[in-house]
Amino acid sequence: MESGLVEISNEVLSRPKVKGFMAIDNKGLCLQSEGINENLSGIFSAIANSAKLLDTEDDPVVELETDKGRILIQGKGNVVTTIYKTK
Repeated sequence: MESGLVEISNEVLSRPKVKGFMAIDNKGLCLQSEGINENLSGIFSAIANSAKLLDTEDDPVVELETDKGRILIQGKGNVVTTIYKTK
């Protein structure tokens, strides 16, 4: 699984303006991270799980926006993905 996550991470990071990628398991543990502090995995997991409580039929995407960029968080199956994009 780890080599697959490295490939996904590299693919995502090759897209324009993407500066960070993180994959998190269903317990909040970081599986793969590039450009995002691994210590934030539990917070991103909690945000994704809270969003699922609001919309139980879909896999909602939570977007946090700052002056410098956006953080996209989505839980799907047993994995939460987080992408950091600059503006």
